[in-house]
Amino acid sequence: MRNKFISIYNLQEDNNHSIFHNGRCHLFWDNINIEWSLFSKHHDYFNLSLDIGDSEDNNETAIHVRLPYLGFLYVGINTFLTIYKPRELGISIDKECIRFRPFSKTWESNSTDILKSFGLRFPWVLTRYKSEVLSHDLSTVVYTNQDNDKKTKWIDRWHEEREIAKTVSKDYDFTYVRKNGEIQKTIATVYATANYWRSIAYPIFRFKKKETYIDISFKDQIGEGVDDWKGGVLGCSYKLNENETIEQCLKRMEKTEKF
Repeated sequence: MRNKFISIYNLQEDNNHSIFHNGRCHLFWDNINIEWSLFSKHHDYFNLSLDIGDSEDNNETAIHVRLPYLGFLYVGINTFLTIYKPRELGISIDKECIRFRPFSKTWESNSTDILKSFGLRFPWVLTRYKSEVLSHDLSTVVYTNQDNDKKTKWIDRWHEEREIAKTVSKDYDFTYVRKNGEIQKTIATVYATANYWRSIAYPIFRFKKKETYIDISFKDQIGEGVDDWKGGVLGCSYKLNENETIEQCLKRMEKTEKF
């Protein structure tokens, strides 16, 4: 009897593991494509779905099963029928919401389809409601942005915040040492912001959080990607610890972070 298996091999994106952990299998006679991956930190949500018109040629019907931190299984069957409007039936659950796809069009973010997918966010999920620009010594609030302000456009508030931030920013020398030993020197322009978060169901769920960050802009590109197509880093943010100055936070980042 002719062997049904054309091939069974490691997934290319994770080929340092055995086929038991990450693999792909093709069945020739039945035109079945099977993929799996086990025990990966990347599988951090639940998903169960049936996709009709899956694959690049829109001619595959597939079942997706994903279990948090245990793995995923994909079974696709070539139906030899091209589906011009692929659809998906399924449910997924992650840390923030549960999403239903009632036979929805795939990639339907702008669709008016009555079967468009929809989600319900969990009430304990936090959303930012306010941000502040702080003076450089962190003692004074110089600007407050209310995220739910309906009177002004968010882009106008963003530009206003950036202009005010310039008045409290300071420049520092910054050195980045690449993994190959090359030393990159530039100027870091830094200011501090405070972000306030609360439950989306506030005040029923009174979960709140405040985080303070430094916002950094580099005069020149730095990092491991300067010489390749990715390019270097021109800016980032970094969490400010309690009782830490802006300069101390920047120097801590300078010693520990890799871009």
